[in-house]
Amino acid sequence: MRNLSIAVCALLSLCLLTGAARRRSVRSTNPIPVLNLERSFAITDRVTLAPFRFERVLDALVARSNVPGMTAEKLFRQWFDTQNPKPGLDASMPHCNDEMTNGKPSLNGFQQACPADGGFLANAPFQPDELIPIAITNRFDQATGANCGQYRIAYALKRGAPQDTFHVIFEAALPNPDPSGDLASCRPVAQFWADLSGIASRDERRVRLEQFFFEGLDGFAPVFDPDNYHIAPAGIRTLQLTAPQNLLHFFQYRLIRECGSASSCKLYMKPDVLENTVFGGLFDAHVTTPQAVAFREDFVKQVKTLVIPNVNLYTLNIPAQFLVPDTQPTLEDEQPSFVGAFTAGLSTTAGLAFRDAIEAESRKAGSTLGANLILTRVITQNCAGCHFGGIPVGDGINFPLAIRDFQQVTEDQIITGEGGPASRFAISGAMSQVFIPHRMQILRDYLATGKAPVHSN
Repeated sequence: MRNLSIAVCALLSLCLLTGAARRRSVRSTNPIPVLNLERSFAITDRVTLAPFRFERVLDALVARSNVPGMTAEKLFRQWFDTQNPKPGLDASMPHCNDEMTNGKPSLNGFQQACPADGGFLANAPFQPDELIPIAITNRFDQATGANCGQYRIAYALKRGAPQDTFHVIFEAALPNPDPSGDLASCRPVAQFWADLSGIASRDERRVRLEQFFFEGLDGFAPVFDPDNYHIAPAGIRTLQLTAPQNLLHFFQYRLIRECGSASSCKLYMKPDVLENTVFGGLFDAHVTTPQAVAFREDFVKQVKTLVIPNVNLYTLNIPAQFLVPDTQPTLEDEQPSFVGAFTAGLSTTAGLAFRDAIEAESRKAGSTLGANLILTRVITQNCAGCHFGGIPVGDGINFPLAIRDFQQVTEDQIITGEGGPASRFAISGAMSQVFIPHRMQILRDYLATGKAPVHSN
């Protein structure tokens, strides 16, 4: 018995020591450099971005898919053929009128443009160099444990007219190599981004970024892997604003690698709904469909996170069944205003009860925000609202304003950077003054103490 006790004590001591070692492993073993926005968070230096050619990214995704016969051009054409009616180039692939609701092309039961203004790219000459890289963005703040953050690269199509804007944003979620989800395993990724701040050489930073995105850090897959773009919220998004109608479209895609058998794999883009972009009419209590009633019940439960008095921290997570695939299908069918629809519903008993439930949840959370300001915050949590901004959202907060044409980074303003005049693309004040400083603090805290990232806009 004495020997057994000694063995048990030894085992417990080993476990405690191992636990202590694990806890120590999430703390910084290296001095944390002074973090630099342009080097570690929003990289818009033109020389650094130059090797990240659009076709090279597609080639990397195709190569990692191992799908026989697939090419960058084929994937690109299929992608934008989703914005055309079927049969298009391949009737077996997704198209914008695969689903019809009330006689109109739709997805998830909500209307979408069909054809949309990107559909022409499916049949136009393949000119990938017309899409230029304008930003690499570090979103370690989005790490969940299942992944070690999101790492994004944005492209802009050279303008056909002064009013035209066409952006493509690849938003990869980098898997955590530890299946248990222990965030300590994400340390090499966090350290990678922090270390870039201390590297004076643009050439060296470029080489490191190429390795991270195309080859991967030791123990991690490269960012440009199809599996990193197929599960929401990761994916590939487009922003499309084209003259003369100036309809603002955001579209969301997942990159799907699908195998019926070892010899019949496919790689294709699949349209999906837009994160937190709810159909505005669901806020109107005159609408009494089961879907609308369920939405309003779910929304009340989310008020407590919407009223957090910090522009970086308040949040929303609307379930997919209430989300739309397109921000503005036609001039006649623009999404109803959230606040307008809600206000219309106040002429009903159900609408008044909805308002009272929202404001009761607000008070329960310790907030004085009323229903209208809470709904205004909803706008800022989707693509269109985040890319516009400049609106008061209560608690003395103005949601920060984007650059012209709904952009957080723009190809239109080339400003002074490390490379001298006209060496980098401009980012919005919202990014540089509000969102990125918060993301910097998240990275510092993680490296110093292992503190897990919290929600960040």
